[in-house]
Amino acid sequence: MTRMYGRAAPGERVVETVPQNYGENVSMLAAISLGGIEAPMTISGAVDGLIFLEYVKQVLCPTLPVENNTVFNSGNPITAHRAPTQNFIFRNNIFSYGTYGFVGDDITGQAVFAKYFADGTIVNNLVVNANKAEKQ
Repeated sequence: MTRMYGRAAPGERVVETVPQNYGENVSMLAAISLGGIEAPMTISGAVDGLIFLEYVKQVLCPTLPVENNTVFNSGNPITAHRAPTQNFIFRNNIFSYGTYGFVGDDITGQAVFAKYFADGTIVNNLVVNANKAEKQ
């Protein structure tokens, strides 16, 4: 930003230049974590809501694991819907089984993993209050 006022000797004018933007605008989106910068993306011009949503879906989400969480609620720990999730990572979590455990469109339990998270990594989780028949 350019200053609106300046100082000069009595009777003299202040003469200064104003910075100009001579290049195209480039926006950068990225996630910052303790491990550093992740999922960077640059785009020419400004970022609007649609561009940000596509960034989250296509660039950011595939890099984010669900990890090291402790969750106790009455709902389901994971509810899947519509298309399968690629490269899903769910590890090192402590969570309550909830009412139905893992839920998808008209299915529950292990079938949810096979349909929605087939290529995912789901390991080292502690499930509290799980039925012996539906342990995950």
